[in-house]
Amino acid sequence: MTKLEIISFIVTHFTTHNRSIDPIEACLYNGPNGEHCAFALMCEQPKLLPEGITVTQCLHHGAILKPEFAGFKDTFYNDIQLLHDFKSYLISEKGEGLSDKGLVFVAELKEKYK
Repeated sequence: MTKLEIISFIVTHFTTHNRSIDPIEACLYNGPNGEHCAFALMCEQPKLLPEGITVTQCLHHGAILKPEFAGFKDTFYNDIQLLHDFKSYLISEKGEGLSDKGLVFVAELKEKYK
């Protein structure tokens, strides 16, 4: 996939699926009901991602991306993860679409990575 295709994939996912969060709304790579964050969705074995470390740390500690998502710099994956991490980018936690702020952020991502 290209960077723009990955951005679209992640946007589509989080406009139809719940965010991966704990009871106090902290982001999780792997949620309590089987949800995954943006980065975990792109990984071969998301259940092996240790909570509490950054995307860059995961990559440097051996996280393996699915082939269709692989091949880009850490900064790209960190930027994609921000779409999940900031709840203000989504209308709700329940996959109801992007907020106005989220639409602006996605447009900025697409411009940055075109």
